[in-house]
Amino acid sequence: MELDLKILWAKNTIWVVRERIKNVRLKLEKDKPDAKDYINGGKDSEEMLLKTELVLIEMQNEIVSLNRELNQLAKRNAQLRVAYDELKNEIKYKDATL
Repeated sequence: MELDLKILWAKNTIWVVRERIKNVRLKLEKDKPDAKDYINGGKDSEEMLLKTELVLIEMQNEIVSLNRELNQLAKRNAQLRVAYDELKNEIKYKDATL
């Protein structure tokens, strides 16, 4: 599986789990408001999953940025190779004419 698809899958999975926890917490708040430990635990879990999702988004943005930089460096490297080959051929030509 490609990295973009893995990240999308992970973000989706985190969202699904967070929504399940949220639904259970809301049901508990409605039906059993005295279950404060479970309700607070649900809120904490939702917050942790949201933070995890935000970290994944940040990492995905960093990957995109690094890929752009890598492409630019690869292009520059190709340009430098061409210039190197041209200089090398120029030196050979000058040596041959001497």
